[in-house]
Amino acid sequence: MRGENRAIASLTRPNSLFLSAAAQNNHPQLGAIHRQFAEHWQPLQGEPVESKIAESLDGFAHQDAFMELMRQADLGVVGTELEDYEPTRERVRKFSRAVAELVGSSLEADEQVLPLKRLRFTHASADGTRALGFDLESRGTQRLAALAIPVLDAISAGSLVVVDELDACLHHRLTTALIRLFKSATNRRGAQLITAVQDTTQLGDGLELDDVWLAEKDRAGVSRFTPLTDYHIRSREDLERVYRDGRIGGAPVIGDLAATLYG
Repeated sequence: MRGENRAIASLTRPNSLFLSAAAQNNHPQLGAIHRQFAEHWQPLQGEPVESKIAESLDGFAHQDAFMELMRQADLGVVGTELEDYEPTRERVRKFSRAVAELVGSSLEADEQVLPLKRLRFTHASADGTRALGFDLESRGTQRLAALAIPVLDAISAGSLVVVDELDACLHHRLTTALIRLFKSATNRRGAQLITAVQDTTQLGDGLELDDVWLAEKDRAGVSRFTPLTDYHIRSREDLERVYRDGRIGGAPVIGDLAATLYG
């Protein structure tokens, strides 16, 4: 590689990546690779955060598609409401003290109150519509709202979305519908989805052999990833049945808990 590679290596902290340090120091080759990750990869992990989702929805380029997706999910959602609010100064002070303790600083934190946004979903009811606060929505509704924004962005831009456990808190049919978005003709720009799922029924819902990799720990605790194309599976076989029969590995071996714990 061209550039000051040794100098950058010496500047790379033990808890950071050489790629990040190279980008910060204008490396001629690695800067372009870093931009590819930063601009075209969208990792999604952690709990849904209301203020982050609300900020993303404010002026979101695909709001109509977002609302259509929420409506099609059969959650009873018919609209959204965004509103500004200011957290109390006492809450800001508590947060500031927690941050100061975390970083070991004795400096007084800035107590400037910044406006945040709240999100409400309106639902159909017998006497019209009712708005519910984000915190009153089910975990599935919160999760789908957080997923829908990066998914719609990816479909539009042809980028990659990386999601930890796409099926968490979502009905099987809804998880399947999201996966099919990436496999449909609508995905004209070739957007991609990488996710781990625990729901084995997804194997029987239109996934091909080259869509699936199995994760399995060896005796040393190291995870190995093997594509299904490495196995001798007839294309017409039921992938879920093959997996459940233990013919391709990747399934956890769980003992008789009743006998072990209470026997």
